[in-house]
Amino acid sequence: MKTLNKDDLTNGLGELIKIHLTKISIKTLSRLTKDIGLILKNKNDRLLLKLICRSLMIKKSFIERDEFDLGKRGILNYGHTLGHALESKSNFNLPHGSAVIIGMLL
Repeated sequence: MKTLNKDDLTNGLGELIKIHLTKISIKTLSRLTKDIGLILKNKNDRLLLKLICRSLMIKKSFIERDEFDLGKRGILNYGHTLGHALESKSNFNLPHGSAVIIGMLL
């Protein structure tokens, strides 16, 4: 993680934020916002690792509840439909994480 440039880190955080938004309250959203700021400012590896682990657990819970992708697991695709279209239209000059974030906003 120490070798990532800011753009790569930001793109990875796009996916991390998307996953966290599937299981979040107002209180934890406020904390996530602060944590992301700290990570971007200091590259706080310990905090980033904690958020990555939490993301994986959230994703795992969706997969376990919907093994065959027939229902709730679809929420993991949030932002991806438009994101993939934007990636393609940009000839893949727009990184995946940024495209997903834009897709989520749109």
